[in-house]
Amino acid sequence: MRKNRRRMKKKVRLFVTMFLLIGLLFAGKTLANDLLATDSSKQVLKAYQKSAKKLNSGNPIIEATIANGMELVGKSPYVWGGGRTDESITKDEFDCSSFVAMMFYLGGQQIDLQSQTTTYTLVDVGLQSNWLAKERGDLLFDKELEHVVIYLGDDYILHDSPNSSTGGVGINRLSDVINKDKLGDMTWEEFLEDGYVRTQVVG
Repeated sequence: MRKNRRRMKKKVRLFVTMFLLIGLLFAGKTLANDLLATDSSKQVLKAYQKSAKKLNSGNPIIEATIANGMELVGKSPYVWGGGRTDESITKDEFDCSSFVAMMFYLGGQQIDLQSQTTTYTLVDVGLQSNWLAKERGDLLFDKELEHVVIYLGDDYILHDSPNSSTGGVGINRLSDVINKDKLGDMTWEEFLEDGYVRTQVVG
């Protein structure tokens, strides 16, 4: 009887030990991934900041729009449906379209009704342009209107996405892979290139 109890205790201890080891390995992997993502976002931001000095459009609305968006980089997680009520806006809760609409509003130009903005309403605002003619401050949409970004110039984009460099408001290169696990090697450029380009501020 005592031998059986001892064996049972050993099995329980072994099980608990294995469970803890698996938990530590998982936590370590998650932490490593988080650190890599953070490091990557910092590298992209640093690289953009070097380029930003030569990218100024000279247009106060475009520059104010981008400056307001930059203040939220790494500070505003993606919230689907967010950014359409005063409470949500106060908490800096945005999705891709509400982020774009609010940043332009703060920059000095209302391009859409904040409470109802979507990619489908934004794509009809402004002047039509094309991929090769895209300029700083233009909006880039994918073909299916699932996403919208602000083009910063020099192949950088500012946007709010769970797949951005920060998991929310962040900066990406067009050459960055969007989501290796879900979309393979597809880059932001491949995702957006066949879509729409709209110029919101002229002159």
